[in-house]
Amino acid sequence: MAESISNKIKTSVAQRAGHICEYCRTPSAFSITKFSVEHILSDHFCWDTSLLEIVGLTPAGRATVEALKLNRKEVCNLRAILFLIGEHPPII
Repeated sequence: MAESISNKIKTSVAQRAGHICEYCRTPSAFSITKFSVEHILSDHFCWDTSLLEIVGLTPAGRATVEALKLNRKEVCNLRAILFLIGEHPPII
């Protein structure tokens, strides 16, 4: 049976991530679902020059961007709107 993650660990991970999704970089305040607690290495990703698309820097990063469709139109549109109101890119 899988162990559940304690609230203390969830809070610690959320604080470490700056309350943003460590995959798509969306602030949790603008998400309609709760984020999963996972270990993401930030050195796998960076922003493109427009700051709207995520670039995978490593094979794992590129595979993650593709598999999770981190640059799908809807997410890029959200990032553009958040940019206009000063909420993107996230500063952590």
